[in-house]
Amino acid sequence: SWARSRPVLGCLAESGRMHLRAEVDEGDIGKIFVGQKIRATSESFDQTFSGNVVSMEPIMGRRNIRTNRPRERQDTRIREVVIELTNDAKQLPIDLMITVRFLGSGKER
Repeated sequence: SWARSRPVLGCLAESGRMHLRAEVDEGDIGKIFVGQKIRATSESFDQTFSGNVVSMEPIMGRRNIRTNRPRERQDTRIREVVIELTNDAKQLPIDLMITVRFLGSGKER
């Protein structure tokens, strides 16, 4: 199975069913697909969350999520991916920064 070597950052987008919006670099988008399983973690919680990719934006865009990592390139084009998290994520606050790892590969579809 395939897991990203560089984790994707995302943030929680809404209440109710918890959805995470993750920014995937242009070079990695071919490995992501609707229905793909993910694992998500946050430095704020000592827990791993799971979910599935539910949609992908049709248009490439600019990075919106900023970190203080010196090697992060701000000019990288991204595709926004929407992930639905399982019920155990209801405790998470909106706008929390999350690290996402995509499981499996596009070849397994």
